[in-house]
Amino acid sequence: MKTFKYLFIAALAIFSFNACEDVPAPYDIPAMSGQSGSGSGSGSSESTPEGEGTLESPYNPAAANAYISTLEADVNSDKAIYVKGIICSIKEAPSSQYGNATFYISADGKNAGEKFYVYRCYNLGNQKFTDSDVLNVGDEVIIYGKVVNYRGDTPETVQKEAYIYSHSGATDDDGGEEEEPGEVMTVAQALAAFTGTAKPAIVKGCIVGFIPDKSIDEATFNGNATAKTNIIIADTPDETDITKCMPIQLPSGNIRSKVNLQENPGNYKKVVTLTGSLEKYFGVTGLKSVSKALFEGEEDDSDDENKGNVYLDEKFADGLGSFTTAQIVNDYAWKHEVYNDKAYAKVSGYANGASQDAESWLISPAIDFTGETTASISFDYVINKGDASLAAANHKLMITDNYTGDFYTTNWDEIEFGATNDNTWNFRSTGNIAIPESYMGKEAVVIAFKYVSTTSASSTWEVNNVLVTGEKGGSVEGGDNTGGDNTGGDDNTGGDDNTGDGTLESPYTPAGANAFASTLASGSNSDKEVYIKGIICSIKEAPSSQYGNATFYISADGSTGSEQFYVYRCYNLGNQKFTGNEQLNVGDEVIICGKVTNYMGNTPETVQNAAYIYSLNGETGDDNTGDDNTGDDNTGDANTGDGTLASPYTPAGANAFASTLASGSNSDKEVYIKGIICNVKYQPDAQYGNATFYISSDGTTGSEQFYIFRCYNLGNQKFTGSEKLNVGDEVIICGKVTNYMGNTPETVQNAAYIYSLNGNTGGDNTGDDNTGGDDTGDDNTGGDDTGDDNTGDDNTGGDDTGGDDTGDDNTNLPEGSMSVAQAISAYNGGTTGEVTITAYIVGYAKSAGSGFVGEFSTGTVLSNIIIADNPDETDSAKCMPVQLKSKTDIRTALNISENPGNLGKKVTLTGSLEEYFKSPGLKELTAYSFE
Repeated sequence: MKTFKYLFIAALAIFSFNACEDVPAPYDIPAMSGQSGSGSGSGSSESTPEGEGTLESPYNPAAANAYISTLEADVNSDKAIYVKGIICSIKEAPSSQYGNATFYISADGKNAGEKFYVYRCYNLGNQKFTDSDVLNVGDEVIIYGKVVNYRGDTPETVQKEAYIYSHSGATDDDGGEEEEPGEVMTVAQALAAFTGTAKPAIVKGCIVGFIPDKSIDEATFNGNATAKTNIIIADTPDETDITKCMPIQLPSGNIRSKVNLQENPGNYKKVVTLTGSLEKYFGVTGLKSVSKALFEGEEDDSDDENKGNVYLDEKFADGLGSFTTAQIVNDYAWKHEVYNDKAYAKVSGYANGASQDAESWLISPAIDFTGETTASISFDYVINKGDASLAAANHKLMITDNYTGDFYTTNWDEIEFGATNDNTWNFRSTGNIAIPESYMGKEAVVIAFKYVSTTSASSTWEVNNVLVTGEKGGSVEGGDNTGGDNTGGDDNTGGDDNTGDGTLESPYTPAGANAFASTLASGSNSDKEVYIKGIICSIKEAPSSQYGNATFYISADGSTGSEQFYVYRCYNLGNQKFTGNEQLNVGDEVIICGKVTNYMGNTPETVQNAAYIYSLNGETGDDNTGDDNTGDDNTGDANTGDGTLASPYTPAGANAFASTLASGSNSDKEVYIKGIICNVKYQPDAQYGNATFYISSDGTTGSEQFYIFRCYNLGNQKFTGSEKLNVGDEVIICGKVTNYMGNTPETVQNAAYIYSLNGNTGGDNTGDDNTGGDDTGDDNTGGDDTGDDNTGDDNTGGDDTGGDDTGDDNTNLPEGSMSVAQAISAYNGGTTGEVTITAYIVGYAKSAGSGFVGEFSTGTVLSNIIIADNPDETDSAKCMPVQLKSKTDIRTALNISENPGNLGKKVTLTGSLEEYFKSPGLKELTAYSFE
């Protein structure tokens, strides 16, 4: 037995390091009376801290509380611990609805002793509970998982990151530290086994097809593949029901080369056994991070695989091994860490609750390449937290052959490895990366991992399995090393190592364009136009007069076997819309000019309607300056306006401005847009008080149009329904705009109005009384990028609750929704079930004895809000607390600390009506929408 004195010292030593999750987000559970972070027991032996937190010596409840009390408030432990005790009270019985349970344990099973709070843990084997599972007071359990010092005064397990390791002595075969893949599963078994959390698995099935582009709906069941980054497997070779299939992500390297159908059409209908991680892929259950692929009849010789000339094989099992570290800026060094039996080297510039300036290097020993002609490096890594757009800039693989021990006198070259920050803790493999030929034959080559952070952004970088091999180690690829889903293919057969620099003088090759776009953050657009040269190898959407654009793939040599770049909905020569009379042909040589994006973080492509054909088979057209890339009809004037009342944007100018916004984000200011109505989609409506229409500079649909989505009438007043808008009406619109889905510029729903109509400005155009709020356009269905029509035409607006939102009360409710008063009245204790409530955000809740008190301001709390039927409510008894779960988009969108503008907004929430802050509350939110 160890006394707490030594335990406390050990805990402090452990937590002088950074946690694996640098900026954990807390969740809300009210502090319980009698529960203390400092061991507030009865003074009996049950309150004496005992144990070390290991399986061999679990903490007792008192020791667990004491250990957690050393953590900073709301910071999760960076390791999982074992806690042993007897259930003394059950707060939330096992539920198949959520799959977890909440209860207290004490050393003797009595409430009198010190208790530990087990919050929403899973069952044996880290599996979700079902309704048939039972926990009883008196059951002895060992809990395994991460813990948190909630609000600095309530030690507890982290929600859904802990589970019952043993229950009354019984354990599950899966219980323990690092999960192993287990037995080989069929596709049907794997689909049933996936619970939403990444899980190692071995799956056996028949290769039945592939997904050629971005959507599971495009699944193709044949062997004539046009993509080599994925396959589809099923339990039978003739399966064509996608719900019975599983998509498989093929990482770059030997596995992709061996398995993909594009290069290996003979693999079609073959049986293959794959080892990887069950995760969401193409929006459904799939297998990613594949580490092994064996065809039926093939022996597994991975344990004695010939790695050729192995120059470096570092797994960081017991430390940093042969690597050394050096810090240039501040003392945030690479260090060795083990988590869940996985060892790695780690560095982070996050310390003392904030990002810090840091530059740290992890340096290999000297490698002797004398006599070597070809070599490669591969490693596994995680980059998480911080600014994803800085992944390539702040995480670099460097190489030199003249390391002096002084960074400032050493000449370094960079080896690009496709650094990607995907905001997860899942390791990805780089695949084999070619070491530059210029270093072959050198006898003292040093490789280093360079990490940088600043006070404005810091990440965590973890690296393991660093392997450097010679030419006997297999194929060395220089194409796609990101492990992502670049559907254009990988093999650049253009025969030229120069991929261009994106200028007109030196356009990117398709491979160069893919590499450049891959450095962008997921979904973000380049801030500049680039030039890309290639030959059309396949056409997906021929030139269309309806939308004025075309979609096709280009490669360096015009073949689909070479690396391809995706030219998505680009315009014609001179940045003019296609009329539909033009024709593009496979074999045409083109230079494309425009912005590019890293769509979904895995598909480099041009930005819709923000790129055009600069030259076609050498012909450049009349106007190829690229200066006005806003579309067709700019009324003959290069001045598209500046968005002020004195100089309103033209429709083209508004499109261009909105296109600079991040996908789905709103402008931070109101702008003015002038045009003539050319198409009315929804006439003014008394139910919702708004109208939807298109405007162009000349009132025709042939000119560039801007989408006015659900705007109000003159004076920023709601329409009554008696008004009518006509094609040909000249309007000036005032309001905020958004780049919906990253491809549809439009006004923000109910945050714009008609400033003037045919010269009439109405009574009140100050814009101060914009009661519609800041609706992000969540029910804008026009954003479905299916290749049909992404101009916003299918913007149905079916979920606009409308009503007479005067701010006096909340009596005008959408169908199926209830008020706060009705929800409080409906609450019957325990968990009432799923409800939808429409109310106003009026503040946040603070725990107070038998319930909560409302703080009717923005504050600094992220974990909850309170809602009421009146926007000016200050009586806590008429309010309802709403839980905002950590690490969710809902918390990010709704909390009023980071979104002070949400205070006073009307919102519709769907969640579980249950006890929260010892009062009727709304938890487990599944949906929200602002009015």
